Amino acid sequence: MSRSGPGRRRISPLALTLATVVLIKADAPLHVRFALSEPSLERHARSVRDDHVSGRWWGLFRVDDVERI
Repeated sequence: MSRSGPGRRRISPLALTLATVVLIKADAPLHVRFALSEPSLERHARSVRDDHVSGRWWGLFRVDDVERI
């Protein structure tokens, strides 16, 4: 079975490039990263103490400084 038969659609490199540029300009990677990390960041924020160890990863973000307000 051929992958490039008459019923098979191909995505053009131009369309793929334009879609990538639009997603990056819209900060889609940052929004996805935050959405995936939000539960971990929320747990960390609720449990923050004065003896916080810097340089830890919470979700997909590295947390260096925490301030309790």
